[in-house]
Amino acid sequence: MIKLALSNLERARINLSAVVQGMLQEKGPGGSQGFMSKWKTSVRDYHEKDREVDFSLKKLNDTLWQSFKETPANTTRRELFCNSFKEYARQFNELGLTVDKFQLNLNWPIIPEAKITGHSPFLCSMEDKPVAYYFSELGGDWTKELKYPILQIFLAENFYKCDVDQVQIGVYNIKGKKFELKTYEDFELDNAYMEAKTLLKEVDKEYRKYSS
Repeated sequence: MIKLALSNLERARINLSAVVQGMLQEKGPGGSQGFMSKWKTSVRDYHEKDREVDFSLKKLNDTLWQSFKETPANTTRRELFCNSFKEYARQFNELGLTVDKFQLNLNWPIIPEAKITGHSPFLCSMEDKPVAYYFSELGGDWTKELKYPILQIFLAENFYKCDVDQVQIGVYNIKGKKFELKTYEDFELDNAYMEAKTLLKEVDKEYRKYSS
């Protein structure tokens, strides 16, 4: 059974051959110690240790300042991340969100020949409503990406154990300084699930063509 990382799902829609060649060469996405990685670490520390916002904000600012050369571009970016962190914390509390799990490892055999692996978004609840979100530096039209409706199905069935239309999925947009959440409708979920199965069959076929 082949494995397709969730992060490669959209890439496979656009350039299936490139994704398969990467799989054949056993090239993963690799680790990252960039701005986003530092942001995620700071956010997790803020929630996990119930930090004061000002404490976490200073820690994030110091970490970014120490980790990256102080160019004009990096200074602007650091200020954006820090300003957005404060707004993230405010909105998180205003929405009444609570963290259920920071990350869930995915191991989902959508078809017999292939499964989706990778990591889930932050898994939270807003009162009784499940909310799952990634962090996105620049935002963009993420709603058209295949992984989001697929995750809505997976999380409803395998983590939250609830009706699929109860789950809100989305991003916290760092540049836009706001949560962007969506619940996909049944027809969107059905179409996404069928497309994901078809795509995985194509990935498996392409993979076997070169690996046999």
